[in-house]
Amino acid sequence: MFVVTSDQMRRAEEAVFAFGVPEAALMESAGRHVADVAAQMLGPSGSVTVACGPGHNGGDGLVAARYLVNRGVAVQVVLTRPAQDLAPLLQSFAAPLAATGVPVRSLAEADGHDLFAGSDLIIDALLGTGAAGPARGTVRDAVEAIAAADRPVLAVDLPTGVDADTGALYPPYVRAQATVAMAAPKVGHLVGPGAGCCGRLHVVDVGIPAAFLGREARARWVQPSEAARLFPPRPAGSHKGSFGKVLVVAGSYNMPGAAVLAVQAGLRSGAGLCSWAGPRAVGFVVAAAAPEATLFPLPGSAEVLSEEAVETALAAAAGRVVALGPGIGLDGRTERFVAEFLRRARVPVVVDGDGLTHLARIGTWPGPGDTPRILTPHPKEMARLLAVTTEDVLRDPLGAVREAARRYGAVVLLKGVPTLVSGPDGHVGICRVGNPVLSVGGSGDVLTGIIAGLAAQGLSGYDSAVLGAVWHGAAADLLAAGGEDAAHTAGELIGTLARARARLLAEVS
Repeated sequence: MFVVTSDQMRRAEEAVFAFGVPEAALMESAGRHVADVAAQMLGPSGSVTVACGPGHNGGDGLVAARYLVNRGVAVQVVLTRPAQDLAPLLQSFAAPLAATGVPVRSLAEADGHDLFAGSDLIIDALLGTGAAGPARGTVRDAVEAIAAADRPVLAVDLPTGVDADTGALYPPYVRAQATVAMAAPKVGHLVGPGAGCCGRLHVVDVGIPAAFLGREARARWVQPSEAARLFPPRPAGSHKGSFGKVLVVAGSYNMPGAAVLAVQAGLRSGAGLCSWAGPRAVGFVVAAAAPEATLFPLPGSAEVLSEEAVETALAAAAGRVVALGPGIGLDGRTERFVAEFLRRARVPVVVDGDGLTHLARIGTWPGPGDTPRILTPHPKEMARLLAVTTEDVLRDPLGAVREAARRYGAVVLLKGVPTLVSGPDGHVGICRVGNPVLSVGGSGDVLTGIIAGLAAQGLSGYDSAVLGAVWHGAAADLLAAGGEDAAHTAGELIGTLARARARLLAEVS
């Protein structure tokens, strides 16, 4: 599903208008959809107050009011400016309402708190996606009155106070129970704190051709069924050589468990073979926890990766997809290993955990530009990669993931809610998956093993990251079923991957 910014939405609308479709036609469609959702929220009876601003969003609200009146709903309209001061198109929507006895008042005529307090549902049609910054004047008064009324709210296109392009919040803002998004989700519906103010999201078709949206959009909201179609087939006559090989270069004396989790996930990913390479002291732990894996204990230090191990690691990596970084530690010898390994590697590499910290210290990908690579940072690791603050990353996560993908010539997966995946071309997949089950140490190591295993089976770096994120999240959802979103470990995710895969594939069939 395409995801757009406010400018991209405006250009798609202008493309429609250029073919002679009147603006009123889009408002009519939008308002009817808002009325449909409002009726669902109200049930068999109830009253509605529609708060209308002076722009197109207010027009959508006025149309919705008419449709609700025709359904027999008790409706009143509250305008942020007198009706005679509205644009002619909005006046043409407001006048019939007033003529048929629907109360149409402006905030100047009454206390806004009194106007909103008695309604069963408030429709927020104050500001649309083109708004920038905090609400001002009577619109601000209306937002404060809606908050004080403490009633369920249905937002038209976007709750007032939510930035359409970043999901930032500008107080005072509306917290809606549901939002009707016109034509396509906006970035602010899915990203940032503003996404939490949208409630249940209803994306409706208002008559803008999908091709017009696709021409503008540089992001997609990845649905689970869409991701599930990426699972590689498993032919009956296949064998272990049919599904590729993974090498997990991970672990140190203090963090052997990271290697274990990444290896176990690689084994469960569908890859035909999964091997481990790392310091000798870690090998005993991996062998005990994952007997299916083959082992390549590396020369040099027995406790951490060091530059003496590069030749052996490169030989082990031949013909495999490498997962590098979980639990390798931050020793200077390890940084030298990472720099030299990446400089000389000619195989796909997934970098995670401490490997990302070393990569940030190096400052650039040291190897040739055509080497396939996937980076999987969380926001703090992303901040290191870009030499910015974590707050900068959280303020504009789409900008951050795009910049990291461009700078490192990689597919970059930014962990979080939502998870974002970008290739160097700047197109972003938005994956709204997972739950607090993933908020434990080691869950990222599991994701690394999954992604490496999918890449070994022939998926592109982007598809491996997208499917890995969705599959990982689906496993967490199974563990959280029935409200059990705590008291789980990362290792439990691995045992749930087979069931999660089956559930995702069931959505496709």
